Amino acid sequence: MGGLTQVRPGSVPHGPTQAPAGSVRRREILVAYALLTPAVLLVLGVLAYPVAWEVWISLTSFASRAESRSFVGVANYRTMLADAFFWRALATTVARTRAKRNIFCIVMSFPESRNVIAMECSPV
Repeated sequence: MGGLTQVRPGSVPHGPTQAPAGSVRRREILVAYALLTPAVLLVLGVLAYPVAWEVWISLTSFASRAESRSFVGVANYRTMLADAFFWRALATTVARTRAKRNIFCIVMSFPESRNVIAMECSPV
């Protein structure tokens, strides 16, 4: 019988066996998570940590040259909201933002600019 092997009934043939489909899928998911982990850690390190640090600083009496700082809670926010300068600055920021948006919409409404950016310039 040339190069053929004869398999007896009830015996298992020798050779590669395939893993069940569920374990292959599970392995693919584990590899995907392993590849995703460094990116998630990088995002947390670059974005989440600084935001959390700034929130913590805003809740303390932090000064750059002071040796000690204490937790003051939302007292800094109360002080900020009671300050007239904050409200003037906020109003100026909103007004300038709206003005720049309006100028952008006027410039983009010229015929030669219509295909540059598709943007809805409706009043807010």
